[in-house]
Amino acid sequence: MGILADADHVLVTAYDTEGGETSSVERVVELADHRVAYWLPDGTGAAERFAAAPVVSVRACSRTGRAKVTDPLLEGRASVVADGPLFDEAKAAIKEKYGLGAGLSAVMDRARELVGEETPEAVVVIDIVA
Repeated sequence: MGILADADHVLVTAYDTEGGETSSVERVVELADHRVAYWLPDGTGAAERFAAAPVVSVRACSRTGRAKVTDPLLEGRASVVADGPLFDEAKAAIKEKYGLGAGLSAVMDRARELVGEETPEAVVVIDIVA
């Protein structure tokens, strides 16, 4: 777990029920229970996506998404949390680890909400299984 917790960015690949893949570069933190999490300023659709297909692969990467091939590719199960103590813990850890970078993401989302509808924030929690 330490490899992911120490990484600034991870490449998270989700697999849908039809075999398709969706990858994203995320800022990750380790939680007290040793799971990892990342925050989404706009969690629209995340709960449905991961409820239907929670299997993900995770690997440390560069800010641009280039995988660090010397680091292991890990399998995990993702779940989405929109409130409560786990949400608060993850969001606080992200703010502590990333500071201004996390704040900029929140400001950009708020700016989008001014011209559109409000978006729900969420935290994706990943339980590494292999």
